[in-house]
Amino acid sequence: MSRARTRVRDWRAMRAESARRLERATGASVETWNRRVREGGASSPDALRAWLAERGVTGYARDLLVMERFGYPGFMLATASELIDAQYADRPALRPIFDAVVRAAGKLGDVTIQARKTFVSLVAPRRTFARVQATTPLANAAMRRVLEALGWELEGVLRAYGPTDDGGREDYAMYAITRSAPGGAAV
Repeated sequence: MSRARTRVRDWRAMRAESARRLERATGASVETWNRRVREGGASSPDALRAWLAERGVTGYARDLLVMERFGYPGFMLATASELIDAQYADRPALRPIFDAVVRAAGKLGDVTIQARKTFVSLVAPRRTFARVQATTPLANAAMRRVLEALGWELEGVLRAYGPTDDGGREDYAMYAITRSAPGGAAV
């Protein structure tokens, strides 16, 4: 019987995967493309995206080369621990809950913790997702009507969930669609 593993991934793993995709798709390494980009002379991220698209470089590989040329956002240089710590810096009472969820998930089998700037995903090897959710400001009646028309169900109101322009907080509506819900199989 194999032992369950818990792995932690941050943006470095995504960068490495993007580099592999670039080389697989084009036959050239990041270093080769960085030289080509410098020689191409694109002066802005948008100009570089257009230049790369003309050469068939799109998606994650394109984004990688844009960041290689114009710089990486700070969160992409942070470790997984730094990203997670930052998420709980202003709400330390919630960190034990996160830690307990990670421990419990690790007992269920192999799980990968993917740390991002504003969220953490727990991913199983089969990457089977049974739930998709959306949030919108409670006052955004138009978006709420769209979600409801598409079969999403209101699950609750998140009190003081989102920031407002004036520094306050506003309530958000949380909608979800699941595989078990009518129409959810297509998700």
